[in-house]
Amino acid sequence: MITRRSLALLALFLALATPAFPQTATVRIGWDQGNPLVDAQSFTYAIKVNTSTPTLAPATCVAAPIGASCTTPAPAGLKPGDSLVLIATNGITTATSLPFVIPTGPVTPTLVKMVVTYTIP
Repeated sequence: MITRRSLALLALFLALATPAFPQTATVRIGWDQGNPLVDAQSFTYAIKVNTSTPTLAPATCVAAPIGASCTTPAPAGLKPGDSLVLIATNGITTATSLPFVIPTGPVTPTLVKMVVTYTIP
């Protein structure tokens, strides 16, 4: 049974809790590549920010239900309003994504769900 005292102790613990290690965030850009995984892994990718010269983007791709799902580290210094374009090439042909603009504020929440966690003693 949960008592008021145990709730108060839990609240105090949570209020005083600090991370044991420094917290850092890693920002990655992800996309779906419609080609088979072996092809997606062989492509060279680049990212163009606003009107800058495209820079190489080392991608990691894994199998997905249709094609591959790929990610790459986000370029440093991105800010709200920047436009990103992803470029894929196999050395012969090039495919360019539509621009993705980094939101300047909150976007509409979607797929809202309730998450319930049970702890069994």
